[in-house]
Amino acid sequence: MQTSEQATAGSLVWRLMLKWRAAVERALAPVGLTHAQYVLLASLRGLTWHGHRPSQRELADFAGLEPVFVSKLIRALERSGLVERATHPADPRAVQLRLTEHGVTVIDGAVTTVHRLQDELARPLGGVSGRRYRELTDMLRLLLGEQQPGEGDRNMTQATTALFGQDIGMASAAGRRLLTTVLDREAAAFPEWITLKLVNDEGVPVPRDDLVTRLANGVGLDPAAAGQVLAGLRSTGLLAESPAGVELTSDGQARFDRLFAQVLELSGEILAGLPAGDVAVARRVLADYTERANKLAAGPPLRNF
Repeated sequence: MQTSEQATAGSLVWRLMLKWRAAVERALAPVGLTHAQYVLLASLRGLTWHGHRPSQRELADFAGLEPVFVSKLIRALERSGLVERATHPADPRAVQLRLTEHGVTVIDGAVTTVHRLQDELARPLGGVSGRRYRELTDMLRLLLGEQQPGEGDRNMTQATTALFGQDIGMASAAGRRLLTTVLDREAAAFPEWITLKLVNDEGVPVPRDDLVTRLANGVGLDPAAAGQVLAGLRSTGLLAESPAGVELTSDGQARFDRLFAQVLELSGEILAGLPAGDVAVARRVLADYTERANKLAAGPPLRNF
């Protein structure tokens, strides 16, 4: 069983991203925005602040999202009257994007809401203006290979520079791409890895319904698809189910241990050369932030936002 002290930075970032996303979506439910839609609209707001009309590819690169995913999101946002598309004058195969007047109103209000939520979540770090918060965002940007604050375009708006949740999401996306290389080597699918990890981390049998719910929330699977993942792992002898719940078989434990060893090695390569003190601070801050986000996500509606 993996203890909190043994958790890798990638694992903490992943957990934090899930908790942050849940908190954001609860806060933005009144305006009907998902976390992904919010990230895309806020990014588009920042890019178009001075009149620029980015292509979908530019927006995808800036937001740190896959182009295919961005295309689907843009079509949905266009149907909702928040975004408009036009043919790119220099490339008829590409499109330019801009927010509609309604889109500007919605995202400006959403950014204000999320900034309040962000400051609430960052309170254990002294708020968004606190030194520990700034240290964490700097370290995340360093791990992402991004330029340090002040080196690039200083005209970024608050809507895009202060989105700590976006930093977490981008770090998670980068880690996800590296994780995929490990899973591909072992012919393992991402839902399989997450399922084995959830069961392993519990250390005791997990009620099936609880596991299905956690898969649905964490991986984005609908309950039926989550049930199919569990059925597939049982059929291959990696999971066993009893009245007590779902647990790893000896083969399942061996497969998880093998995958986790490779993930741990990859995490070591990512963190190689970083001062031990910085890594310790990052882990502590991520753990504190995750705990705070978890309490907000599990609590009553965020009425103040």
